[in-house]
Amino acid sequence: MAPRFIWSTGLELNTVAVFPSRGGNGISTVTSPKNSGAYAHRTVGGATGSSWWATPKLEKGHKEMYLSLYFRDGNVANTWTRIEFLTTNGKYIGLYKLLGGGGEFDAYVNAVIVANGTIPLVQAVWTHVEAYVKIDDTDGRIVSKINGVVDLDYTGDTELDTDSEIELMRVYEGNTTSYFDDYSIAVGDWCGAIHHAALVPNGDVEGEWSPSTPGTGSNYARIDERPPSDADYNRASGTAYRDKYLLPDWDGLGKQAHFVNLWGRLKKEAIDSTVVKFIVDDGTAEAINTGTFLTESFAYYNKIYNEKPSGGGWAEDDLDAMTIGVESELP
Repeated sequence: MAPRFIWSTGLELNTVAVFPSRGGNGISTVTSPKNSGAYAHRTVGGATGSSWWATPKLEKGHKEMYLSLYFRDGNVANTWTRIEFLTTNGKYIGLYKLLGGGGEFDAYVNAVIVANGTIPLVQAVWTHVEAYVKIDDTDGRIVSKINGVVDLDYTGDTELDTDSEIELMRVYEGNTTSYFDDYSIAVGDWCGAIHHAALVPNGDVEGEWSPSTPGTGSNYARIDERPPSDADYNRASGTAYRDKYLLPDWDGLGKQAHFVNLWGRLKKEAIDSTVVKFIVDDGTAEAINTGTFLTESFAYYNKIYNEKPSGGGWAEDDLDAMTIGVESELP
């Protein structure tokens, strides 16, 4: 079975705010070192410092998920790292690299180690870390892969106290400077080695939204910053207003496209049921989602397209022909 991706980021918006919950010591994006694309994610620890960040709430109804990320350890023995799924009953299940250990990721259920990893990480080298978690009171699973090699495989009780499902993914990092990149979460199968490339709008196809500064510039030029600026934007004041944007070609040499992840930074101006619909057009067919409800403050929203609108997997020609956009729906 092919994986169906439900959340992913390579930090290519050049902001850690794609993780809506975060805290602790210095968290930032950097241009070097990076695993792929233009940016990576850095944490800065200290003698007792730590940082944490979490995804938005993930697609509901899942007791099994797969995770992939790239990790560059700042100090193998003197840092601890937790890569974990939070369940709806408030428990954490995932991988734990212990402070003072040998650099291996162990499996743990709510702070109790249940299986030990054997493959140590190498300091200051990008390492591909994957995890599979299944919540069950008897046949639960925690499996890890390090650079594509299965390291630990635990079967047992991973569901504590009450019936639960996976709610979000969190990373907790402490005591040194480390780097992360290319996060992906999927259901159905392992993610594999996922890297991210950004296609930033470079022209207008449709421009029905109004620019924040009338009479100056193009609509695409108000959304092409990385990180996005809240000072200039496009605004829709009615229903079915559309903006669509051109994109540069994708360099697919030696690569395979797995999905398109469309990001937007949006807000509404009234307490109502305003939604924004994301648009992806592969040059043959257009897909418009049912709509994303907005808050009254700017926030990041995304929609993953595992298949192209005209059906089937993405190819380089589809991405080269792709345009993206938004459509308003006001009450």
